[in-house]
Amino acid sequence: VELMERAATEVTNWLLGEMPYDTSYIICCGRGNNGGDGLAVARNLRRCGFELSVWLTEGSRFTEDTATQYQELIEEGVLINVLTPETVLPVKASKTVIIDALIGTGLSRPPEGVLADIIYKINAAPCTRVSIDVPSGLPVDNLHRGQAVVQAHYTLSFQAPKLSFLLPEHEVFVGKWKVLPIGLHPEFT
Repeated sequence: VELMERAATEVTNWLLGEMPYDTSYIICCGRGNNGGDGLAVARNLRRCGFELSVWLTEGSRFTEDTATQYQELIEEGVLINVLTPETVLPVKASKTVIIDALIGTGLSRPPEGVLADIIYKINAAPCTRVSIDVPSGLPVDNLHRGQAVVQAHYTLSFQAPKLSFLLPEHEVFVGKWKVLPIGLHPEFT
């Protein structure tokens, strides 16, 4: 949880420094640790007074740290919506930023079904898209093979860039990327 908090603080600080103050946020989260990062960012943005909506993939299982972030957000009175194929994201054109915290580096197979549908909806939204750690659906260490991938305008990665950021074919997914330090030991990265 401490590492997740450091990651969320770095993402929040970047957003505060780079996005206009009248921005509203849509935070799309999965149930793994990347989603926990997104939930913690949502809590930070809410405490800063931003308008936001939080969306969570369906399912019943969270990672332990993500369950902690979820509970803290609920205790602060934040309504958490469920992402379905029928979801219409509340985009207010250029005044909205979508934060992608669906999958992160935990991708084990290409997104399909509802998750792929959600990624296509995120990509179709006429607003800025920011991915946490890695655009959801993008492999971190090899070439994209045609699966659904968030097309981020900005990717905020932790501690070190991912190999896939350096492949020219992935520029459309990664956008501008920034490495945020979160206090990991250099040998770990």
